[in-house]
Amino acid sequence: EGCDKPRIRVDATINAWGNDNDELIKNIEAIAPEFSKSQTDLSLVTQHPADFVLGSIDYRIMVPRFRTDIKIKSNRGFISIKDVNGWLEGDTQTGYISLVKLRGYVSMKTAQGDILIQLDGTRWEGLSMNAITQQGDVKVLMPTEYNTDLTLISLIGEVVIDYPVFQINEQDIALVPVQKKQGMFLNQRVRDGGHPVTAETDNGTAKLIKYDPNLEIVAPPAPEKSQGPGGPK
Repeated sequence: EGCDKPRIRVDATINAWGNDNDELIKNIEAIAPEFSKSQTDLSLVTQHPADFVLGSIDYRIMVPRFRTDIKIKSNRGFISIKDVNGWLEGDTQTGYISLVKLRGYVSMKTAQGDILIQLDGTRWEGLSMNAITQQGDVKVLMPTEYNTDLTLISLIGEVVIDYPVFQINEQDIALVPVQKKQGMFLNQRVRDGGHPVTAETDNGTAKLIKYDPNLEIVAPPAPEKSQGPGGPK
C-alpha cells in the first residue's frame, strides 16, 4: 500500500502450529522471512516447502506512493496492491488479486483466482494495465468519465458490460462485446481513449462495472480462512 512517507515498513505475521513449544519454534523458523537491502532495493523472501502445512506467513508492506517499483511472486496467496505509482509486476499460482488506484506499468497474473481492478481518475496515468487469470473471474470497476483503450477477454466464458452509453462527436456509443465460437471479447475505445487497460480470463467471466468514486467505496473481500491443525488461522 502506498503512503506519503519516504520509507518502507514491513509487518510480517506468522501463523504456526506444534505439539510443543520446541516444535512450534521450529515451524516458525522454517518460514521466517529473509531480508536483504541496499540503498535502492529491499528483498523479502520466504522459503515455504510445498509439503509444509504447519505454518504460514502474511506480509503487509507500506511503500512510498510515487516511483516505487514492486515485484511479487507467490506460490499460494492473496495479493493486494493499492495506491502505488511505479513498475508493478506480480503473479501467484493460487490466489485472489486486488489492484486498486494504481498508476504506471502494471502486469499481474494468477493461475487460479479472481481479479479485481479498480481504476481511478479519468484516465490511466502511465504505460499500461494488464491483468490475467487462467481460472477465475475478472471484475473491472471504471469511473463513469474514464478515457482508455479497453480490452476485456474471456477465452471460455462471457464478457458482461454494466456501463452507461457515452458520447463521441455527439454520437451515442455503447460498449458491445463480440461473441466468438468459444468465448467473448471487447476491444473498444472509451471516450477520448488513452493508455490501454487489458483484463483477461482464460476460463471465467470478465465484467465491466461503472462506479462513482465520489459516492462508492470499493474494498476487496478478506481472504478466506483456511483450516490447519488447531483450527482456523
